[in-house]
Amino acid sequence: MHFDLITGTILVVGLVIAGLLYVGLHTDLVGDVSEREKEEK
Repeated sequence: MHFDLITGTILVVGLVIAGLLYVGLHTDLVGDVSEREKEEK
């Protein structure tokens, strides 16, 4: 039971980190595109 708890925690933490990285990269890309569009206008 103790090992299951540790494994579950690692999986959750890994998913959270992966999600934050994905959202962060996606936001950066969208931000760059928005800034470029403003500069062109």
